Amino acid sequence: RINSGFYLARSNAPTIQAFEDIIKYASKSRMSEQPCFYDVMCGKEGQNMIGDTKCAYNGMTVELLDRHLYPNGITDKIWETEEGKIPYKWPHLYILHNNWVKGADGKQARFEKHGFIMFDKEDELCIYPTAW
Repeated sequence: RINSGFYLARSNAPTIQAFEDIIKYASKSRMSEQPCFYDVMCGKEGQNMIGDTKCAYNGMTVELLDRHLYPNGITDKIWETEEGKIPYKWPHLYILHNNWVKGADGKQARFEKHGFIMFDKEDELCIYPTAW
């Protein structure tokens, strides 16, 4: 499935049309935007898939990112990892989507629990980790 929480897209007519198609499809669906994104771009049954990692849609090729390198909030139960251990247990992550948790407070608490708040409130400066 496509993680529509993270993507890189060209700003051109086919891309704009694809997003319009996704919005139209989603407006008639009870699913969240991520399954709608997949259904439109790759086909409900994957009929637009090219191999395991690409889809063809409206003259475009959509490349799917590896869910284990660009996971959403439920993949591999990463967020259930012991405090501070995510970077060590999954050292090759590029992005970890902080979803599958309700509200901004839940996201903030999760980031704090795992040491992903990299801002010193007192000095008002970014903190750059020296380990990982």
